[in-house]
Amino acid sequence: MNRLAVIDIGTHSILYFLGEINKNNQIIMVDQAVQAARLGRNIESQGIIEEQAIKKAIDILNRLNQKALDQKANRIIVVGTRVFRAAMNQKLVCKRIRKETGFDVEVLSDQEEARWSYIGATYGRCIDQSVIVLDIGGGSTEFVYGKDNHICELISINLGAVNLTEKCIHHDPPLKQEVDVLLEMIHVTLKKKVYPLLRKGEQIIASGGTATTLAAFQLQLDCYRPNRVDGYVMSVQDLESSINQIMFISLLQRQQLLSFDPARADIILAGSMILKTIMSAGGFENVMISDQGLPLGIALKALQSNQPNH
Repeated sequence: MNRLAVIDIGTHSILYFLGEINKNNQIIMVDQAVQAARLGRNIESQGIIEEQAIKKAIDILNRLNQKALDQKANRIIVVGTRVFRAAMNQKLVCKRIRKETGFDVEVLSDQEEARWSYIGATYGRCIDQSVIVLDIGGGSTEFVYGKDNHICELISINLGAVNLTEKCIHHDPPLKQEVDVLLEMIHVTLKKKVYPLLRKGEQIIASGGTATTLAAFQLQLDCYRPNRVDGYVMSVQDLESSINQIMFISLLQRQQLLSFDPARADIILAGSMILKTIMSAGGFENVMISDQGLPLGIALKALQSNQPNH
């Protein structure tokens, strides 16, 4: 196995990761891409993945399949996350994807998603403190507490940028009372499960589209650059400044500000508020942004299972 492609089908985006395994058995990122399919649109209210989103996802998957073949991938792994766990038509959608793309989607449990997100986000980093890794997705947020490179505790909650936006934001631009309701919903959900965990961490690392988009925005990038975003340290003051810029402007204005990823403009406020609440609750002054995450973690899992002693 020389080159491995991982496709991560999420609530908002489909992520593509191509890694090459070097002679030291390390995975080096060769290419990555992200496309918005919004499979999770109305998933909370309807309970199913809608036909339009399925068609769009299948089209993206077929193009990514060709991309992986063109890039000489020896193996392609496809995983699904929260949107599949929530969908009553999960089996039908997976069957349709298999029929129209040839891909078998491995639907990850919330615990698996949290575990491999942590492993991907911390890979190759020198972690000398207890750390909280969080992955803010479209339909869920994963929290993993680790110490001395060992996972100690992990939690997944059904609170993400897409489902939170759909529940709370109904005007363009958002109304102040809608933002207040959104913040209260985040606080109530996190208070039940997550606040005690946050107080254990000395350092926080954030992966996922919300975090990387905020970093790219603060870096004023004209197009997304993974090498600039990965490892970027964001202060809580910088985060608050970004939120103030995007909070009460129209969707069109947000799309112009996020020209490198306009498809995320409608959900970035909710994702940002999740991150801000987490940092405040844990008393974190800074957060490190990781462009690495679940796709890399899944690649590492495959590499691990390919070893002779497994």
